[in-house]
This record gives sequence, C-alpha cells and structure tokens, in this order.
Amino acid sequence: MALGALPREIFALILGSGARLAVIGVIAGIAGGIVATRLMTRLLYPVSASDPVIFTAPSVVLLAFALPACYIPAWRATRVDR
Repeated sequence: MALGALPREIFALILGSGARLAVIGVIAGIAGGIVATRLMTRLLYPVSASDPVIFTAPSVVLLAFALPACYIPAWRATRVDR
C-alpha cells in the first residue's frame, strides 16, 4: 500500500495466493490418492478404489479451513497504515 496499491488489491493478492496454494494441494492430493488407492486395492475391502466420497470429503474440509486461514491475514493486511 506504500507504493499505491488499494486495500482491495492487497486483499485479492493475499487471498488469491493462499487459495491458489490450497487448490493446488487438493488437486495434488486427489491425484496422489487415486494412485495410492490403485496400488492398495486389496487392502480397501469396505470401499471401492474410486469412491468419490473418499476424495470429496477431505477436499471440502481442507478448503473450508484453508480459505478462512487465508482470509484473516488478507483482512489484516488491508488495515495496515499507509
């Protein structure tokens, strides 16, 4: 903000950076989970290897915690004196 950025631009920059990392992490986790379940199919007897609930629920929980975790620092950064 000392160089002329508006508070909403700072907010969008910080929130966007954190959200982007969270989404990349979810995508990488889903890809790794699919590979891991294919390798461990015999050990997963109560669920199928491609059960969508198994991949969706942790992803939603992760994003539900990551977005507020990004929101709070972004909001605080907009309150810094110029």
